[in-house]
Amino acid sequence: MAIALTELPLVHGQHRNRALAAARRARAVELRTAGLTYDQIAEDLGYANRGTVYRIVSEALQAHMLEAVGELRDLE
Repeated sequence: MAIALTELPLVHGQHRNRALAAARRARAVELRTAGLTYDQIAEDLGYANRGTVYRIVSEALQAHMLEAVGELRDLE
């Protein structure tokens, strides 16, 4: 049984559970897309500060852009 994204446990500091970390990153992007501020997301998910959330969202956007570029190259 998978943990719903709305039921993610708060984690303060770094942790070793990669699946939980990935779920928290995905949830951060989802919340930012929904219009929440970086401060609100940090508080909601237990991140240290808004800078951490900003970095996570920025890295996710960059990864998505790189993936899209790769797909475009494949098409051409």
